[in-house]
Amino acid sequence: MMQAVSMHGTRLACLPRSERENADMAPTSYSDVLARNIRAARSRADLTQEDLGARMRALGHAAWLYQTVGNVERGRRRVTAEEVAALALALDTTIPALAAPSDQDGDIEMPSGVKMGAVSLQRLAYGVNDHAVQWGDSNSPTVSAFRQVPGASVLERGMQLDQGYQDWLAERQRGDGGQ
Repeated sequence: MMQAVSMHGTRLACLPRSERENADMAPTSYSDVLARNIRAARSRADLTQEDLGARMRALGHAAWLYQTVGNVERGRRRVTAEEVAALALALDTTIPALAAPSDQDGDIEMPSGVKMGAVSLQRLAYGVNDHAVQWGDSNSPTVSAFRQVPGASVLERGMQLDQGYQDWLAERQRGDGGQ
């Protein structure tokens, strides 16, 4: 079960105490999430920074050297969408595995300063928009943070989910893949 928390008002009292304490933690930047996931995937693949740079060059990213990998892994260099796709191939992983925050991340801060719950970005990375960001009649976002309840998988953490997600989840549970 999930609870919505307004990022503008403080409805933190509706969260369990441990989650209220986590809500006060400094948010993680989304670029730090990407950097950490790339570094972890490289480690799991047992590749050096030099190896990953060579694989990226083989995929057409001529400027990728071991220094580039190091800068990306330290969050000093942003990656493009094309580079994320190539990184997933070079690291023998998936784009969602590189893009999704972990369950330990509390709030994620986007470059604009907008903060949202990691679970909403996890869902987004796996193709589900839980509408944590609402636009209304303006170009200013209103953000609701969805916090995880221990024991629930990222796919089960539903609240105010659109019909597309519900259909996808039903297909997945039936075994049709939901792709």
